[in-house]
Amino acid sequence: MAAETGLESVDEVDVGPPGWPYHEAAWEERKYSGYLGKLTEKESTALGELRELVAGVGDGLDRLDPQLQQPSDTHDTYLLRFLRARSFNPKAAHSLLEDDLKWRLDPTLGDLGCSLQELTRMADGCAVMECTREDFTVVQQHFPMLMAGHDHQGRPVLYKKLGGNCVVSEVVKRVPAKQLVKYHLWTQEKAIAAAADRSTATKRHIERVVCIIDAKDWYVSLFSSAAREYLRGIADMDSAHYPERLGGVVVVNAPLLLSTAWAVIRLWLDERTNSKVQILRGPDVYEPILREMIPEDQLLEEYGGTFKAEFNTGIFAACDSEQNAQ
Repeated sequence: MAAETGLESVDEVDVGPPGWPYHEAAWEERKYSGYLGKLTEKESTALGELRELVAGVGDGLDRLDPQLQQPSDTHDTYLLRFLRARSFNPKAAHSLLEDDLKWRLDPTLGDLGCSLQELTRMADGCAVMECTREDFTVVQQHFPMLMAGHDHQGRPVLYKKLGGNCVVSEVVKRVPAKQLVKYHLWTQEKAIAAAADRSTATKRHIERVVCIIDAKDWYVSLFSSAAREYLRGIADMDSAHYPERLGGVVVVNAPLLLSTAWAVIRLWLDERTNSKVQILRGPDVYEPILREMIPEDQLLEEYGGTFKAEFNTGIFAACDSEQNAQ
């Protein structure tokens, strides 16, 4: 079933941060509560309570300023991401936020060996994983990725090929699973930066990213203990440190047996994240849905569009190009 795109006429163009409305096609932000300009009385109260909780610790709300990554970010847009992730429970959202702030200021990010600032300055995945170029080539063969174009809501689109090529048990022979999680973290930070660039280009508040996962030729034995450890690691990472950054996931070329892995993976995700995942079979099913989500000239040629780009040739080059800035 196709996800709603909201391409029809939308009212309330001022919904969003002051001077930075949500994109005209951002159907969730414009049709449902939980966002600036669409808060219910209960949600507004929860936002006020979370403000007070954060203000009562250390330097208060000023602590949030270094974390405002979108040009349109305000304290309220930042706090609302944590509130939506915790069903507008102020205490639960505050706990999530404080743990995230502590982690982001940790000079070693737990056991990852560097600060977040150091990580985001790294030039490529080879530097991130502290591996040889030969080992990184193996990672790219098993984890092809590409950030290319944007959807109708202006959100960057990240493509990942995690089908028959994705043999995690082989990759961890060359690069430890911890380093793969670190690579995922670096990718997440780059993707958020791409959303910030889209905000600047469109003068709209864009804070989320869309992910297309190609599961072509996936088979059950790929869901090994190494794969489960890696997937659980990134699921925990995203839940703890990237609340409400995911605009949606579309899994394409999904074989029927993928349901066995998904039955486990979905248990690691919260209900809100689960609701953003679509699992689709072949091109006859997914191409119409992707074209409904993504303009044809922004959708990779391989998936039914006209955008020409190759995987693993500088995974963010296509997103940053002048061609896709508009």
